[in-house]
Amino acid sequence: MGYNLIGNPYQSYLDFTVFESVNRANLWGSSKAPSEATFAIYDPSLGGYVQYKSGSSRGSRAAERYINMHQGFVIRKTTTDNSTNTNVTFTNAMRTNTAGGGFREDQPAYPLINLMVNDNEGSTDLAILELGRDVNEGAEKLLVNDCKGWLYLHYNNEDYGVLFRDEVEDYQPLWFEAIEAGAYTLTWETANANFEALTLVDNITGTVTDMLARDSYVFEANPDQYASRFKIIIGDFKEIEEYDDPSTDLRTFAFQMGNTLVVNGEGRLEIIDMMGRIMGTEELHGSQSTMPMPQVAAGVYVLRLTDQNRTKTQKIVIE
Repeated sequence: MGYNLIGNPYQSYLDFTVFESVNRANLWGSSKAPSEATFAIYDPSLGGYVQYKSGSSRGSRAAERYINMHQGFVIRKTTTDNSTNTNVTFTNAMRTNTAGGGFREDQPAYPLINLMVNDNEGSTDLAILELGRDVNEGAEKLLVNDCKGWLYLHYNNEDYGVLFRDEVEDYQPLWFEAIEAGAYTLTWETANANFEALTLVDNITGTVTDMLARDSYVFEANPDQYASRFKIIIGDFKEIEEYDDPSTDLRTFAFQMGNTLVVNGEGRLEIIDMMGRIMGTEELHGSQSTMPMPQVAAGVYVLRLTDQNRTKTQKIVIE
């Protein structure tokens, strides 16, 4: 039982779906719940760990199915057998050199809310709520972040780092536990839907925040306070129709023109190497931008362009 840090031993991507199927009985039991087969991996752009949940939507901060070569990931063993040690098996079937565009397969686009909390040292913890699903399940919260507070979604007496909900009646509990007393900042971003109303209620102070008019909330917390700190009141929402049209999800949004990189779209552009490290960022404004080619070593990189509605990724070869 407990948390375990494991590394991808291969010079290729590790497909977690295959890893799970091979190691399911030892790690989670043959009758494991959908929430148990998950992992957490460090995301340098957030400064914290993100969790994997199969079928997460575009725009979700959830981790991806494919783990970079030699990258570490954390899993929680939940079996209660009598053995003191559990062996993890790696097979060649887990290896893949083609991890899909931007390391992702085609993804659904359910309405979602990414929720992040930062402590006064800048460390981050994360919780993700996806709506309109045909199931109620998620990724069980893994307490592995360096943040001095834990953020998670509470549903049916379970705590989730990523939660899929078919519908929300009245409100969705958002729980927070402070490990140390201090000031914290809660931020959020929505994707894949236009929400008519979205309201954050602080159950301790009574403060009500319009989440569509603001993108952050600062609060004081200490370990003695109860965990059921917040609730999110969710109004009606309408899914953005463009996500149902594959022609609008352009895989290619950037191209090279001599020593210049041309990018179609606005938002935050990141260049990421094959180890998942962010090698540079740029804030883009307007429908098209030009810039010098990134000054990085020759090789294959991923361009990630994020705006308020969605994230697009594209591989690029720099010579």
